[in-house]
Amino acid sequence: MIAKSALTGVILAGGQSRRMGTNKALMNYNGKPFIEHILEALKPVVSQIIIIGKQTDYGYLGLAVHPDIIEDAGPVGGIYTVLSHSNTPYNLVLSCDIPSIQTEVLSFLVQNSSTQAINTLSLKGRAQPITAIYHKKCLPTFKQALDAQRLRLSDLLVPLNAHLIDCPKHLESCLANINTIRDLENLENQFMEVTIKYFGLISEALEKEQEVMNLQQNSTAKTLREELENQYPKLKDKNYQIAINQAIANTETSISLGDEIALLPPFAGG
Repeated sequence: MIAKSALTGVILAGGQSRRMGTNKALMNYNGKPFIEHILEALKPVVSQIIIIGKQTDYGYLGLAVHPDIIEDAGPVGGIYTVLSHSNTPYNLVLSCDIPSIQTEVLSFLVQNSSTQAINTLSLKGRAQPITAIYHKKCLPTFKQALDAQRLRLSDLLVPLNAHLIDCPKHLESCLANINTIRDLENLENQFMEVTIKYFGLISEALEKEQEVMNLQQNSTAKTLREELENQYPKLKDKNYQIAINQAIANTETSISLGDEIALLPPFAGG
């Protein structure tokens, strides 16, 4: 596991988004830009954050923004820029087109990382090198690749002996890339983002007071319970109730975007 103090978070947002036709990082999903969803997921697991892109686009976020040192060099150029500017040994690099990303999957990556130069999530046996952690010792290899115009990021995984970490099945949807308007429409029709608050013994057990989750459209209290207990097996042993909009839900109570959801421990005497 990599210590938070040794880890910088990075969002690659300097691409031209040709397939989308506009800046993907600033596309709206569930009421805010992609990049803000990604930042929310990233902040709890890193000590600082760098954005690779234009200051004019991302200065409003109040974070360090750096343009690509070498333009039009894709992710290889973006990661080279990251490694040149970062002052921590490890760097968690994300693309700007994954608005469904969640802290849970990033924590899983960090907790299962080794001391190898690259630790990357793997989805159905395929490496996801823009959801990965890069050590600064990769810098010379990236410089050599740029000098030789070798711009396929996947080609650098083998020589750097990348450590592949299988993504848990229930978190696979977090890695969905949104490259076109149709992709975004499909995402909006499939998932909704909800905030869940935890109280009392439930909050203590999970060591958090709230979190944001992506639920499938037409979810119910029953499917939410199943999703939570899949992610947090310790909940199976807890006696808790789900409240939706301040009313105790039954198993078939539906959940809609914007609902106020809470997990409540047993009340005294109950």
